[in-house]
Amino acid sequence: MDIEVATICLLAFFALLTIWGITDSANVALLMFTAHITTLFVLIGYSIKFAIDNPDILKDNWAAPFPDITADDYLIAKGSAATALTFGFASSLLGACLYAQRTCMEADRGTHVVV
Repeated sequence: MDIEVATICLLAFFALLTIWGITDSANVALLMFTAHITTLFVLIGYSIKFAIDNPDILKDNWAAPFPDITADDYLIAKGSAATALTFGFASSLLGACLYAQRTCMEADRGTHVVV
């Protein structure tokens, strides 16, 4: 299936769920969770297969130096495994916090009176 067609079908599916008002259904949440977990395991499986079939790429990636963390040509931190883990974890938390904030704001919509 073409990627554009698959994307349009997926968006249409979620649009129909929203139109039908099933966005808060526990069954739909379970289905979405199952789809995410299935996708995760499929990607892990293909990644392991790719790494076994192409070990040189994995070795080259492991041997590559970590990039320095800079902003406007100002060095924030030298590149190392610790900085990669720290900044990767921080960016993932930022995404999770923004999602939680948006979800809470949508849940509170209409409950507060602005004077």
